[in-house]
Amino acid sequence: MPNINTPSDHEIRDGLLSQDEKIVNFVFYDENGYRNLILYYIRKVYNYEVDYDECANMLYLHLLEDDGRRLKQFQGRSSFKTWLCTIAQRLFIKKRKEVIEKSRPEALTNKTLNLSMTTENQLSAKIDIETVLKSMPNQRYAFVIKKLILEDREPAEVAQTLGVTVDNLYNIKKRAMKAFFIIATK
Repeated sequence: MPNINTPSDHEIRDGLLSQDEKIVNFVFYDENGYRNLILYYIRKVYNYEVDYDECANMLYLHLLEDDGRRLKQFQGRSSFKTWLCTIAQRLFIKKRKEVIEKSRPEALTNKTLNLSMTTENQLSAKIDIETVLKSMPNQRYAFVIKKLILEDREPAEVAQTLGVTVDNLYNIKKRAMKAFFIIATK
């Protein structure tokens, strides 16, 4: 049974557009609002610890971008809750991908290893990388990282070796890098 004090979907949209403090708190911080729903999508999308306040702020700023363009697009054809879930999930997935892309360590390339480390450090880094690769449960992922990144092989060549398309190889590489970082940061 809805709470009598619960704002309507259009009141929520309008309140967020006007940056009404009560509506903002209801949507992002009130247990009876959408806080738990937003938390659900944060946990669903990110497989690492993220700050709720940072994600909520990012979502709110995303909604307000371009003079509230996204909020103004809400027409009430679905509930605001359903609409917000879609927006939040898409935003969080996009931001997670950006973080993954930015967090690729340049130290995985031979060129950077040669320029930035002494011979002793190079050997240590190579051993560390090989240890991580050997400890990966999916050795196909280890093979892809070794060939594409460490040996700088052509994607078409590696794809042919694996019997996959180049597009599929890039998907495998993305999953391989994620698995590599999880093991490397343990």
